[in-house]
Amino acid sequence: MIFAKLYFWVAFVVVALVFVLFKKRNSEFFFSKFFPSHVHFAIIFSGAFVIGAFYNHDYQIYCQPVLWTKWLLIAVALWTLTIPVFMRLKVLNGILTGLAAFISIYLILFGSWEYLIFIALNAIFILPLFLLSQFLNKITKSSMFGFLNLYGIAILLPYIVLFLLVYMIFRSQRILILYSLIIPVLIVAGSIYTAIRMKEINHEIITGNFNKSFVKKYTQNAIDHYLLELNLGVHWKYHTRICLYDGRRPPYHDPILVLGRTFSLITGSIPEITPKESLESGLYKFAFPNNATTFDCLCGKYE
Repeated sequence: MIFAKLYFWVAFVVVALVFVLFKKRNSEFFFSKFFPSHVHFAIIFSGAFVIGAFYNHDYQIYCQPVLWTKWLLIAVALWTLTIPVFMRLKVLNGILTGLAAFISIYLILFGSWEYLIFIALNAIFILPLFLLSQFLNKITKSSMFGFLNLYGIAILLPYIVLFLLVYMIFRSQRILILYSLIIPVLIVAGSIYTAIRMKEINHEIITGNFNKSFVKKYTQNAIDHYLLELNLGVHWKYHTRICLYDGRRPPYHDPILVLGRTFSLITGSIPEITPKESLESGLYKFAFPNNATTFDCLCGKYE
């Protein structure tokens, strides 16, 4: 339970202190309809990002993001906290808005029904805390009790970030909508290419009876090499869908694999190389001799 975690209470105390001590309002702040000032917005979302990162590390809801994904998430989180700084840089702000919106949608869709059930269970805490904060703010004529919503923001983080981004897009100039579509369009195009290429790689390896010469062929090109590693690591190193109760999940999450398999619905299903065919045949070790094949991770430790 999140209330039993030390990181939650550390974040909660820090956020509460800022809300109580910093009472200045800023009507010019873009999200002033929802938060008193940029300071309040930044501190409560910083707390929510920290809680979300630690909570995912504990329970591996999305497993461990691969390294490039971690850096991307950190960069987008930092941009989200400093949105007013980028408001004048319309092209960059639009591109980053589209990227952040796509990530939020990705997390929501990947979380699927399990995430919605998780939210429903947590609603017994989120709703009373929200109503209490509204009531206390009203009788004190302040916004200092907004810190009580930290729990709800942390649990609903991708939904709330997406809502704020859509709000910002439609409150800004129409050109921002165009800029915000750039990254999602590129990601979709890249994912379709990835699906096609993964299908071709797997088909040749399988029809070639897992001959190692076929595997070696795909180590010469950087993109193929990356896709080959994902294909050979599926279901034992990388997971492709959320599953909270299987007791043992693959430890890593790579969005390229998930998106590629998702868009295979358009390009045609990708022939699967099973963990047995990848590991016991020695294919993975042959293609990636320096990579580990066993992992001591937190996957499913609470199930």
